[in-house]
Amino acid sequence: MMRHNNALLVIALSLAHLAFELPAQQNGNYYQLVLEEVSWDEAVDDCHERGGNLATITSQAEWNQIKQQLGSSINGLDLWLGGRADPEDNEPNPRKRRWTWVTGETWEYSRWRRLEPDGNFGVQDRLFINGSHSTEGADHKWNDHPNKAVDLAFSKYEIKGYIGEFGWASITGKVHYLGNKTGKIYVSATGGPIEDDGHENVFNPGSSSFSPRPFMLSNLVKGFEYTIQAYRDVNGNGRFNNGEPHGQYIYTPHLLKEDLNDISIKIYDVNNPPNALVLNGQSVHDNDTIGTEVGTVVPSDPNPGQELMVYVIDPTHKFRVEGDKLITTTTFNSEEIQSQPLVLRTVDDGGLFTDTEFNLSVLPPNRAPTITTRESMTIDEDGFFRMALSGENALKFDDDATANEEVEVTFTVTEGGIYFFKNNGITYTDGEPGTGYVKFRGTLTNVNARMDRLTYNPPEDFNGQVTWTIEISDLGNHQGNVPLTAEHTMDI
Repeated sequence: MMRHNNALLVIALSLAHLAFELPAQQNGNYYQLVLEEVSWDEAVDDCHERGGNLATITSQAEWNQIKQQLGSSINGLDLWLGGRADPEDNEPNPRKRRWTWVTGETWEYSRWRRLEPDGNFGVQDRLFINGSHSTEGADHKWNDHPNKAVDLAFSKYEIKGYIGEFGWASITGKVHYLGNKTGKIYVSATGGPIEDDGHENVFNPGSSSFSPRPFMLSNLVKGFEYTIQAYRDVNGNGRFNNGEPHGQYIYTPHLLKEDLNDISIKIYDVNNPPNALVLNGQSVHDNDTIGTEVGTVVPSDPNPGQELMVYVIDPTHKFRVEGDKLITTTTFNSEEIQSQPLVLRTVDDGGLFTDTEFNLSVLPPNRAPTITTRESMTIDEDGFFRMALSGENALKFDDDATANEEVEVTFTVTEGGIYFFKNNGITYTDGEPGTGYVKFRGTLTNVNARMDRLTYNPPEDFNGQVTWTIEISDLGNHQGNVPLTAEHTMDI
């Protein structure tokens, strides 16, 4: 199944948690209230992964700014802040113990509740606003708490969320129009918490064609996903209308963790989404190591000359795309799952994309084949010997190949030749029967059947030592990427 994006999208930030965004002060950072019951460590990691930090309050002015931004939304709530007791400080008195901010800023300001911090049982060492306290909660005084959001063994308070702190970033790059229409060019970034004139560039090239023009989008809050797009306002109404030339940044929506520089947006008069992706190789195995190549991705587009990118949409923690290769980033167990859904996205340089869904087979490990036969044989000059299906002259191959999968066998003798009694069910791929070298393929059942009365003949009047080398390849059974082999030598 595939899904297309063939319209200019305005994608708002989608978070798994409830968040309040209120007007920010451009002379300071932006603060976000996130209502999600997580540990202090998890709150720290979430903010860090988005390019910010768990909020630090180093002055009364900064606290005033947070109150102005978040207003009454924090009233009555117990919320994590980015402070903790210094784990390297062994001071036994909790009120004398050193506290630190996650940012490394100097700890010079505090708003502790009366008789806090108390370091209860030595486990309360994380900072939170104790907004639910009956008498001091209205003033948003501080308290200490274990790392868990809820730990009733050591604290009666339940942490309901946290305050994240995010700085500002900008996006710079060039926009390139490939068409013959006229009108102003609009470049914008949407999806953040604040609407501001700095989020849009408008310029009028004055002609249909022009060389790539630079743009800059400023006053963007870090930690949010932005859709970065451009269009040519052919209708002259200052907004995008279906049918107008447009394009998007190829990696949109983009999580803005820092300044994003030197990006490129291409605007086309006519642009169609990419074709469904082709994936050559659609299986993984139990014994595949991390970094195993699953197969080759082959993107295509109905519009010639497009730059195409492919990346994993879901599951991002199990696969990645490197160049034109799909690579595993985890291991699989066929006893737990027999198929693995996969969604890959192909994006063209106009920002349109197509999602293609696959269902990879999770197969048992590919076991190497084996060869069972005697180690040596002695025959008279001008004599011969025949192999059999059983007994001391048996020659048997074993493998975990399925009934329809083929194996490939190679016979090489240093003197003389190998002769088949029958050849039905096998295909010769190299060399010739009756000579010292022959290679053939067939199912395991058919290959083993052809060992019945398989004959070795030495040259006429020959006496001496002969080596018969027997090789088998499973050709990568179960759609494996790496063939497994076995080899046996018989002295004659």
